[in-house]
Parts: sequence; structure tokens; C-alpha cells
Amino acid sequence: MATLKPELNNNNNNNNNNNNNNNKPQKLAEAAELIEDKSPYYKYTPANVLQNENFKLYWNRSILTDKAIAFNRPDITFMNKKTKSTFFDRHICPKYT
Repeated sequence: MATLKPELNNNNNNNNNNNNNNNKPQKLAEAAELIEDKSPYYKYTPANVLQNENFKLYWNRSILTDKAIAFNRPDITFMNKKTKSTFFDRHICPKYT
């Protein structure tokens, strides 16, 4: 079973360009052994759903909840099937004036 590295949890909102957005799901998918292709981040296009017997990774998918939530579309939803835990990641781009 894959062990996820703590540096994947860093939420760097100061550098939120497409490279950073595409790089995080690729790193998660590689760490969870959901993909085998080690292509460069600039050539990688995340699949909407990746899963194996231990993990499930959603990229840019709406989430159904029992309560109304204004923003229910996280960029990354990562589920550990063994521990039954779910992690959400939402990339936020600051507004520059």
C-alpha cells in the first residue's frame, strides 16, 4: 500500500497557476499508485476519476452532500477506502486589484 508524503498537503495559494493545479493530482495519483505513467507535469492531464482497491481520487467533480453548501466542487477529492477518510482540496486564486 502506498504511503502518502506530507509535502502533498502543502496548500500554497500564492502560486496557483495551472502547473501547480495539475501537479498536485498527479503527485497524489502516483503516491497512491493510481497511475504508472511518470509523464512531466506539463503533459499530464488529470482523469476525472482514478481508483484502485485502496484509494479513490476525484478531480474537478461536484460533491453531493446532505446540507446545502455554496461551493461544493472541490478541485481534488481524495478518499482512503481502508480508513474511510476523505480529504478535499480547493485551489483559490487571489483577486488582484
